[in-house]
Amino acid sequence: MMIQLLLLGFAWADQRIDPGLEALVARIDEVNSQITTLKADFTQRKEISLLTEPMEKTGAFFLDKPNAMKFEFDPESELVLLINQEEMVSISHKDKRAERIEMPKRKSDLTKMLITEQLHNLLKVFSIGRVDQTKTTGDQQLVLYPERRKLKKKIDEIRIWVNEDYLIYRIKVTSPDGDTFELHLANIVVNPELDANLFDTAIPEDYEIGDRLEFILGPNSGF
Repeated sequence: MMIQLLLLGFAWADQRIDPGLEALVARIDEVNSQITTLKADFTQRKEISLLTEPMEKTGAFFLDKPNAMKFEFDPESELVLLINQEEMVSISHKDKRAERIEMPKRKSDLTKMLITEQLHNLLKVFSIGRVDQTKTTGDQQLVLYPERRKLKKKIDEIRIWVNEDYLIYRIKVTSPDGDTFELHLANIVVNPELDANLFDTAIPEDYEIGDRLEFILGPNSGF
């Protein structure tokens, strides 16, 4: 999944990155390459034109890179979402219901890609620019614009926030119709020891199983 940093020069020569951002992207990718596991608190926020109020949920996030990621929503939601190389699985123990879908070849959940991939690898399908050059907090904000026609029909832009440790902690996806889907990580712990069973996708036999799973960042977040 990871591409060596030697390929950065090739990607930048394609002029899909703003001048002056090469060193920042290289530093973000360097830090990312050292991460094998991660845990954090998360807030998921959706603003959809069909709804009068934004939807917001919180919980715990776990990452075993590059194999799997897991969202454990707070108890009132009674929902667990797991994403690995082969499938996406959501489980509601309260409703005794689960959804399982296979991950199509050459298609990835957008959240997983942004958190686990090297940024320079995304230059195949996005251009990267800087949104906010202020350094009052040490954080930096970048914007990704889709370059392929098919992607442009689903995504208007993606904004990512990077903290002073060069960790991506916030992702906001805006669709062409103005809907937004946002993931914010807090209290990030890098390379903690995680229980291997944490990413088990087994579903109890008495649960109803469907195949219509909503991606963590909403519709059209996979490509």
